[in-house]
Amino acid sequence: MDIVSLKNSVNQKKTKKQEDEKEINCLEKIKEQEQVFEKNDILFEQKKKEIKHTPRVIVLDIDYELQGDKKSCKLTSKVMDSSARQKYDRLLATLSAGLTFNQLPIETQNRYTSLARIMSQCIDAPDWLLEACAEDLEFAYGLTVRLVEHEVKFFRNDSAYGNETERKPRFQIGATALEN
Repeated sequence: MDIVSLKNSVNQKKTKKQEDEKEINCLEKIKEQEQVFEKNDILFEQKKKEIKHTPRVIVLDIDYELQGDKKSCKLTSKVMDSSARQKYDRLLATLSAGLTFNQLPIETQNRYTSLARIMSQCIDAPDWLLEACAEDLEFAYGLTVRLVEHEVKFFRNDSAYGNETERKPRFQIGATALEN
């Protein structure tokens, strides 16, 4: 018997067996990874279905610069409740100075509406911010857009991932007497 050929045949068998084991290990690792991916996909789908509730109170980061004068603050926005809405209405009346609101120029109505929202929805807004909003309409309107966005999202209860999940109606009003 040839020792060298016997050694080579054993080595070939070992190598073949090792290659088979490596292939089996690779297949097992691939299966494990696939299971992890499947679990992640399931968790991702479940998370998409969860409803994200926007809180009534949020904090906005405000940075403002005018002619080299930089200001910044953390501004707290609280979606208006009934008393804040009454304050909003009173502010509109005060800003209108006794004139009928609808007879004011549309630009004035927009400015007053924006200012009243900022003063009603923002908690403890710094004086410089209110003054800047009264002077800088673009800043006032930009802030108002964010405040309205907060209010809309608070009442809408957005899904965390957009429109991919079906939304349930927030309310229903039934009247069997009105149905035919």
